[in-house]
Formats: sequence, structure tokens, C-alpha cells
Amino acid sequence: MMERFNEKQLLSDLAPLSQRDWFFLAIASAARQKSSFCWYHEVTGSGRPEFFSECIESLWGATEEDRAPPDWEALLEQSMKMMPPDDRPWAIVDALAEDALASLCYSIRAKIAPSVQEVAWALRRAYEAADQVAIYLLRRDSREPSEEEILMHPVVQRELSRQRRDRSLALKSEFLEIISASSKEELIQRNERPVIAAVNAT
Repeated sequence: MMERFNEKQLLSDLAPLSQRDWFFLAIASAARQKSSFCWYHEVTGSGRPEFFSECIESLWGATEEDRAPPDWEALLEQSMKMMPPDDRPWAIVDALAEDALASLCYSIRAKIAPSVQEVAWALRRAYEAADQVAIYLLRRDSREPSEEEILMHPVVQRELSRQRRDRSLALKSEFLEIISASSKEELIQRNERPVIAAVNAT
């Protein structure tokens, strides 16, 4: 079955879940994009990958009641300051970094003021990152791909399948499985980077 991103349906699917469940889903979407932000740093020298990682760890830790909470507002402000500048030509790594940081920021905002909409936005930005890569790769044939071609691309289907899996795990309160899976996964896998870079060079 081909996965699709439907924000209205997503909000409906998330409604029966608890705030804690929502929170795990948002963090997972950001965690899978950590390597994208690291790639951006490797290419541009901008950003602080270690800070991104620390934020993810703080968010995972925030689900444990015995931990002292960090200053979420300060983390949100610092995360937003790392957004790629718009005063220079953008490359695909800039777009991926922005999506990664957006998912991170929405995850932090979901902690500050729990909202299913913030979670949906975090998931949407992960989907949009995959969508951008698919469009980028499909355009190497010098034509505009159809919406169905983009949706069917393995990068897009992989992320949407992972999001559905996480929702299924949250319904069963299998939170450690969500943490374990998303901590190992990458929205853009390392073996896909050379292909993307080669397209960028042409």
C-alpha cells in the first residue's frame, strides 16, 4: 500500500493518543533528520550538530519524570538561530537543514505548550524534507515529475512508513521501540548522499 501524507487525517489519527504519545512522535521525526543537519554542517561549516543532538537527548529525557527539565524557551531560541541564512544561494543541504530544525523546533514547542498541531507540523516537515529530495532527484531527467512520481519515490515512502509505524507503536505504548528505531534511522541515508551530490554538481 502506498503511503500518503494527509494532515487532516493525521490530526484525526493523533486525537485518541495522549500528549506523551504525541511528544514521542514529534521527537522521532526530528531524530531521523539529525544526520541531515550534520550533512549540512559538513558541507557549509554552519550550525552546531552537537547542539542538535543534545536537544534530541533532552527531549527524549523529558519523558522521564525524575529528570530536571531544561530551559525549553532557551533551547527553542538557540535552535531557531541556527536556521540557514537566506542571504546566499541555497543548496539541497540548506533545505534539509531547515526542515530538520523546523521539526526540532516544533518538538520543543510541543513540550512547552502541548498541542497536536505542533506534532503534526513536526511530522509534516519531515515529510517535506523527503519530498524535496525526491523532486530534486527526479528532476535530473530535465523534466518536472508528477505528484504521483514524487509520492512513490522510495525516500518519501520510507519516511511515511516510519511515521505510520511510530503511530502504531505509540498506540501500544511501545515507546522504547520508537526511541530505538528513530535513533538509528536517517531520513536521507549516507549511501544516498553521493547520488544527491552528483545531481547538485550537474
